[in-house]
Amino acid sequence: MSMHVDNGLTEWVAKIETRLQANPHDAEGWFALARDAQTRPVDQMRTFWERAVSHFPTHPYFWMLYIEQEIKASHFDEVEKLFSRCLHKIPSIELSRQHVRYVFSHYPPVSLPNRERIREAYDQAIGRVGFDLDSSSLYLDYIKFLRECEAVGAYAEQQRGLKIREVFQKAVSVPMLNIELMWKEYCHFEQGFQPNQAEKITSDRSREYTNAKKNARVLEPLVRALRRDKLPSPPRTLDEERQQIENWKKWVNFERVNPLLLDDNNKLMRRIAFAYENCLMCMPYRLDMWLETAAHYRDAAEKAQSKGDHVTAREVLDSAACCMERGIVLYPDRPLFYLIIADIEEFRKMNDRVKKIFERCLKKVTENPTLAYIHYMLFMRRAEGINAAREIFKRARTDPRITQEIYTASALMEYFTTKDKGVALRIFELVFKKHPINLSFVDKYLDFMMLQNEQINAKILVEKALNAESLAPSDKLVVAGKILEYDVLFGDYDTIQRTEKSRAELLDILQPPVTTSLTASRLVSRWNYMDLTPLTDNDLRNMDYLECRNPSSLAQPSPFDMFKNTRAATTSSGPKSGVVMPDLAAMLPFKPRPRNRGYLSVPGGDYAFPEALEHLKRQLPPPDSFAGPFPDLDQVIKLILEEQPKSAAELQKAADGIDPGLRTIAQIVNMADDAETDKIKLEFDPERRFVNDIYRSRLAKKMKVEGE
Repeated sequence: MSMHVDNGLTEWVAKIETRLQANPHDAEGWFALARDAQTRPVDQMRTFWERAVSHFPTHPYFWMLYIEQEIKASHFDEVEKLFSRCLHKIPSIELSRQHVRYVFSHYPPVSLPNRERIREAYDQAIGRVGFDLDSSSLYLDYIKFLRECEAVGAYAEQQRGLKIREVFQKAVSVPMLNIELMWKEYCHFEQGFQPNQAEKITSDRSREYTNAKKNARVLEPLVRALRRDKLPSPPRTLDEERQQIENWKKWVNFERVNPLLLDDNNKLMRRIAFAYENCLMCMPYRLDMWLETAAHYRDAAEKAQSKGDHVTAREVLDSAACCMERGIVLYPDRPLFYLIIADIEEFRKMNDRVKKIFERCLKKVTENPTLAYIHYMLFMRRAEGINAAREIFKRARTDPRITQEIYTASALMEYFTTKDKGVALRIFELVFKKHPINLSFVDKYLDFMMLQNEQINAKILVEKALNAESLAPSDKLVVAGKILEYDVLFGDYDTIQRTEKSRAELLDILQPPVTTSLTASRLVSRWNYMDLTPLTDNDLRNMDYLECRNPSSLAQPSPFDMFKNTRAATTSSGPKSGVVMPDLAAMLPFKPRPRNRGYLSVPGGDYAFPEALEHLKRQLPPPDSFAGPFPDLDQVIKLILEEQPKSAAELQKAADGIDPGLRTIAQIVNMADDAETDKIKLEFDPERRFVNDIYRSRLAKKMKVEGE
């Protein structure tokens, strides 16, 4: 329970805390508590803020609110600590702007050290989020700050101009909103800074600007489709969440194809990493994205090192390790993140760091650290030899949480490293003394026995497995099938018969489908070899054949498995032969929406607005932004009816002061009204309807002549 309830606050806060205990990812509950905490002194609510940023460590929302409260309270030491905790880990443009605003206000640019501090803050912000689609304001603010900096002397003026040019050239090469304004400002700057070379310099950069402008149009809908404002929550297999992860992967794939035609591999790597980091900021519970990010960093480091760029390789690996550390914050008991960091440090030949990482992993993974022990042991063999690996195995044996997999790994390591079969066999035998055996252990141990041609020991192992209470009948049947295959290849006829009899007894215990004959399946399975069978696939399907050596085929399918298999078969099945199927790929899904007078009732038929209407439409806010007030329609109609019509002179006098664009709109509206009036007259005046009908006019003249 947080400080909200401990401080005896309102009852509704206690209810929200109860909701959060039931659902820790209830976004509305967190928002409500944050609104309440903003109204109270930060010293009283610091426990809540720490709880919020610990629960959402990758998202900037609560970090920014927390920092804002500390700034209001003038706790600048706390502000600096908070920025150091989150600024370099969260690629948020809003968080970076908040940091720049804080530095600018806390260190006024009246002295050279303060100006250097502000400049450094801007450089770091552009380095972190300079690839963002909405970063144009950050670049423009930086350029404005540089222009306002005092420069004494020609040399200082020259250096300031070069710095402004550097920022401009970075900006015009990045796909962003308002890049046209950025290019216009850049050309104007070059004309004032070096007029003689302005045309040549801008023409050299025009290709990058044109490419960035073109890709900004492509990138904008991809980024706008992302819910970067939504608080992270664990995956729930909802359609919306699946659509979001598809949208994130579209952005990543867009960057991977290098649409900007970048020659700098380091810059391309950072653009792809920026997309990945944004995805982890908003969807940190998608473990596949963590793995893809780690693989991207690792590949980039290997490419940089192969080209001799060891500095870039080191920076990339540092970023990868930092990224995985953020994963550990969310998943402290998952060995995966520790193993990735250990792999990164081993790649850099930092063996001492690898040891520390494995020690951290063994302390944090509380449930089953066997996998961590195995990889720790294998690393020590690679780094320091077999004796160091034996020390880790000796230590693991004293841990009551481990399982028998550590013995299998140690036995095989001993055999393939020292070629000592006796040591490996003794390690395998230790499992029977300390742990209940399972199928995977028996399978590995039996393979090892067969590899060593230990027929007698293999038979003893099979007898132990068939009598073990920890093995299910289906597992025992797999063991019997494995030894039967071995006997068929290398044993005598009597041995084959005894093993076949044991397997038949195990088959009687199982409950296969009613249509399956265990005897027939057992006989067919005896003559199989690898993927070869004595019958065709159709024959096996007709007899409902049951593979006796495959444990998955012996298990009864669950209702979920049956539903999944049925659905997969339905979706993967092709069109029936002889039936004409429509081309579904060319169809658009139906998306109902409320009727809006601004849209056509069916898709298609859209046309460009007149220029004047288009200008007015761009100036008006979107319909969704209007939330009232809503007038009384009866009163509006009454006022319109009571309005006295004005004379033509009064209307002309009022029109003289109207903006030309609005006058054009009024003319268009009048023309539309006239057209509508003519249409109505034609509908209700039969004589007027056929004024321009040549056939009817000739017929009327003819009838008139005949009448005379």
